[in-house]
Amino acid sequence: MIFLHLGITSVACIVFAFPVMPAPQSPVPFGLSPSKHLTQYIHEAWPTEKTRLEGAIRTMVQTREGYLWIGAQEGLFRFDGENITPFNTRSTPQFVSNVVSALFEDREGNLWIGTSDGLLKYHDRSFTRYTTEDGLSSNIVLSLFEDRRGVLWIGTANAGVNVLSGGIFSPWGNKTPLEKGTVWAICEDDRGSLYFGTAGGGVFRFDETGLKNFNRRQGLAHDLVRSLARGSNGSVWVGTQGGLSKLQGSSIISYTARNGLSNEIVMSVLEDRYGTVWCGTGGGGVNRLRDGSFSSFTSKNGLTNDDILSFCEDREGNLWLGTSDGLNRLRDGDFTTYTALEGMTNDVVWCVLEDRRGTIWLGT
Repeated sequence: MIFLHLGITSVACIVFAFPVMPAPQSPVPFGLSPSKHLTQYIHEAWPTEKTRLEGAIRTMVQTREGYLWIGAQEGLFRFDGENITPFNTRSTPQFVSNVVSALFEDREGNLWIGTSDGLLKYHDRSFTRYTTEDGLSSNIVLSLFEDRRGVLWIGTANAGVNVLSGGIFSPWGNKTPLEKGTVWAICEDDRGSLYFGTAGGGVFRFDETGLKNFNRRQGLAHDLVRSLARGSNGSVWVGTQGGLSKLQGSSIISYTARNGLSNEIVMSVLEDRYGTVWCGTGGGGVNRLRDGSFSSFTSKNGLTNDDILSFCEDREGNLWLGTSDGLNRLRDGDFTTYTALEGMTNDVVWCVLEDRRGTIWLGT
């Protein structure tokens, strides 16, 4: 039995063997520390019923002005941290459809918005709409990406890929398997190769050697690709209908439920500034892949919904999660909480002791 004197009150407690090493005395860095458990991050939520957000959040981007732009099933929304401003068919004449599937800010500060009925550009507080009459192969725009040369790539439904270069829209990939494909995702690796994720045809990589296809025969988790994300060392993460794959050169490593994924439908994927990989699943919440191991954070932990359709890592390193029902954010903080979820025998702590080796002992 150990007695600790706190002020004038004597508190008796039994100290259990739950040592906690003290955290380094340094400022909290930007981003989500990979050494923490998922439940140790600060979670904040903006449920649909308590905000002006409407519909499933399909895409997000933070622009250079600091706004978080949110593309949803029922329109485009601008969030400044406090207020949410909607742009839709009711408020903005250029919106013919409210379904927003893709957002991208180019190097000139233009915000491109892919909808189910046209491509929109937001510049100087005004919208311009582009359609097949302007050269697009389809009005259903599913994905957007600007490469290192400043070319805007546009993925469509059943009409392949378009490019915007020199102010002119033109189809790309004629007489290739991409010509009539549905392109859900586009990204570029750190070597300048472009990747196209398709609905049923796997992934296509385009580089100086030409166009190459990767599918289940080469080890891809599934041929229906939902999302792509640039990884480190020339790798690309591929979220599919049947798991997560890592494509690096000609090598593919795939992860499924057997490896710990809470759900094999990977709707969104992101590698953050620490190299941690985040997977948004269709029904299994968010999964984190770190050091070869998966952990999950779900509605049981407070998420507004377990369908994670989109991610955005903001400039401070906070992780925004767009779901089928509401917006969520995970961020780090100055304080780290330890509970039974992290291995404590009990959440009630009566006393704390630091021994001569610097180990912290907790009495519960």
